[in-house]
Order: sequence, then structure tokens, then C-alpha cells
Amino acid sequence: MKQVYFILLLLILTACSGGLNNHNKGNDHQNLEPNVLNLSAMYSDGEKIISFPVWFNDSIIKRRGIRAIERTFYYETADSTEDGAAVTPDKKITYSFTKDGLLQTMQIGNYYDNRLISTILISYSDHQEVTGFAKVKLNEEIRKEDFAYYEFKQLQRTKSLVSFESTASSRKLFVVPNSKNWKSLTIDTLCRPGKDDIIAWGSMRHPEKIYSVQNLVEESNVREFTYVEGVLKHIDWTDDPFKIHRTFRFDKEGICTGFVDSTFSMGDFVASSNYDFELKNGLPVNVVKEVKRGEIERVIFKETFEYIYDAKKAGD
Repeated sequence: MKQVYFILLLLILTACSGGLNNHNKGNDHQNLEPNVLNLSAMYSDGEKIISFPVWFNDSIIKRRGIRAIERTFYYETADSTEDGAAVTPDKKITYSFTKDGLLQTMQIGNYYDNRLISTILISYSDHQEVTGFAKVKLNEEIRKEDFAYYEFKQLQRTKSLVSFESTASSRKLFVVPNSKNWKSLTIDTLCRPGKDDIIAWGSMRHPEKIYSVQNLVEESNVREFTYVEGVLKHIDWTDDPFKIHRTFRFDKEGICTGFVDSTFSMGDFVASSNYDFELKNGLPVNVVKEVKRGEIERVIFKETFEYIYDAKKAGD
């Protein structure tokens, strides 16, 4: 009798365990929706590399008939409101798109004391699908110290490797599309990288890993990207002496509602930065960043997104 009871108990526990595992698996692999913001490039150093204009999902831009996006930045200032939201703009970027959803122009307007003080217009052509690279044309000559962005020119393109070089230095960027070439020895043979060069696995549009390396295995400035069915779930990187883990949040419809950057030092939690997306029709219209250290939490900056649609589609 005891043996029968033990077998029944084991079956119940196994069934419960299986149910829990299936539930967790469902949460890990829920139907996630791609975001109009390409979050592998947005809110990172990827925004500074103007030669890879991959900050938006071109398929969503095309499908929804979005012809332009106006993005306004508000940073915390002395005239901020009580809730920490600044009332004067710091910068405004207007992105315009082709009918195929590719970035056509990017106009950067810089403000001071609520007045526009400078404007930079960047035009794009010859977009590369695999790497995300496009040719850049600036509306005027800009001094290096006045331009906090990086431009690259293409050096070589083969099936195994696409190489680029900075227009301001000898720093190179190597894009290695095929995973069979991601081993250390193969990377060294293909790229012969210097310690300040950049290597990207996959593409700059959807990278698996971005890093620098020397002496074959000494990696630095590493960023690793984790995707679930093509949707970005995590980014991990090191900013010595800290390690940062970015976790993206999704609502029950699978739409990204923001992300959290958790900072650790020697394995201990130090601080967190929380980015909240306010959505309208599935698109972010407000982004607020809050920083928390201990029990103190305050708003650092706010962004707004305004969408201008093709008259025929009117926002889908």
C-alpha cells in the first residue's frame, strides 16, 4: 500500500513540476512584438555612429506609413517642474524616411535657454541591408570638437567580412556576419584587429556581440545581446569597474514598455536606471528616465516622440 501511495505522490509532483515548467517556458517565449525603436542601437553608443542609421525598425516604419519622427529631449534643469520633468528642450532630432522605411535625413537641432543655436542636417543614401551601413552627407563642414558623432567609410566587403574605417582616425570597425567565423582564431585571421578596433558579430542592425580584442583573447568594451525569436530581451556590458545588465519589459500584448539598467560592482548591486515608455497605438510617445540610488529616485531626462504619417495610411 505504501508503495502505491509513493508512486501516486511521485506522479502528482511530476505533473505539478511539468505544469510550472511549461508556465515559465510560456513566459520566456511569449509572443513578443518588435518595437519601432531598434533597441539594440537606441540608448547606447550606437546612436553616435551616424554611418549606421539603424535606430528604427524599417519594416514597422514602412507598414505604418511613418514619413517622419520628431524626437525632443528634455533634461533636468533649474526650471524643472516638481515631478522632475524639464520644461525647456535641450535637443530635437527630426528623422525622415523613404517609402521603404529607410532613414533619409536626420536633422539635429541644439537648444540653449529655449533658443535654437545650431542645426546639423545629415542625408543618407546607398543603404546596406546586411550591415546597416549607409553613405553620409553633412550639410556643412563641422569641426570635430563640435560634433559628438562618429562617421565611417567602407574599406572592404566580402561574404566573410565587411570592414570600415573612421573618417577622423585610423580606428576600424569589422562586421562579421556568419557565426562560423566568430571563433577567436578566425576573427584574428580575418580582421587582424588593433586593441581599439571594433568587432561586431552579425550586423550593426541586430548584433550578437560588439567588442574590442587584443592578443587573440583579451576582450574589452564587450556588449552581448540576447534575443528571443528575434526580439531583444537583454544586453550585458562592462564599464569598469561596473557590470551593467539591461532587461527589457513587455506588457501582456508583448509590446516593450521600457527597460531597466542594473549596475553591479564586484557582484553587489549598486544602482538602477529605469526607462519607462508611454505608448499610444503601440508606439512610444514619451520616454522618462529615472535613476535610483538607495531610497532616492529622481527623473534625469524625458523624451517625446511625435509621428508624421503618409496621408494615405494615416498611422495605420
